Amino acid sequence: MKKIVAFILIFSICICGIAFYKPHKQYTKSFVVVDVDYKNDIVTLKDFNNFLFCFSGCEDWLVGDICAAILDDNGTEEIIFDDSIISTNYCGWVY
Repeated sequence: MKKIVAFILIFSICICGIAFYKPHKQYTKSFVVVDVDYKNDIVTLKDFNNFLFCFSGCEDWLVGDICAAILDDNGTEEIIFDDSIISTNYCGWVY
């Protein structure tokens, strides 16, 4: 009897997990570095729609650098305000 109850419980949990799962999608985006806060180790990026994104790890980033990034949509396709930066790459600078 205990095995049947355990099986039903595990099966129910799996079904609920599948029902509420939203796949995450990754995409690329280009940015310009608009602020580098070395004290708090935060780099602020602006995309070409004037939306701001931040990530930590100032290292050798400078204002005016061009940054290519891979972002995760966190399962919300139409809302970009909760997207997170997965990785960044230096691509040059603005004169």
